[in-house]
Amino acid sequence: MGSVISYVECPRCKSESCFVDFYYKTGEFFSSCPDCGYHRSAFYKRDDKGKLIKLDESKGLEYDNLIMVEEIHTEPYGSYRIKMIEGAGSMSGTLITQEDFDKLQQEIALLQASEESVESFVVSRYVDGVIVKETII
Repeated sequence: MGSVISYVECPRCKSESCFVDFYYKTGEFFSSCPDCGYHRSAFYKRDDKGKLIKLDESKGLEYDNLIMVEEIHTEPYGSYRIKMIEGAGSMSGTLITQEDFDKLQQEIALLQASEESVESFVVSRYVDGVIVKETII
């Protein structure tokens, strides 16, 4: 599946780091800001096995027979980036609520207590018009 990635101004914090990953063959897209956590996406609904869910099972996979799901988080708690010592890349995402942050922080503490070692854990938030980055690990 082909996609085009571009960087745009974030509609929330105005950072130029907001990216849009547009899948031009399907019209699906994912947009996320690593500075404030803003997230918007539109994608076709799938089951647990990744199979597209159709409106009418007797019809084919035409786009008008698929269910488009749109997610938007305009005022999230923030974003996170986690890098493992043995990992080649990093994991990142949006923290929608303070509770999401607390849960992630507990999971990271469990990883640190096991043999899995976290190299870095950074949370970025948009607070009172300013991007605030906190290095947890």
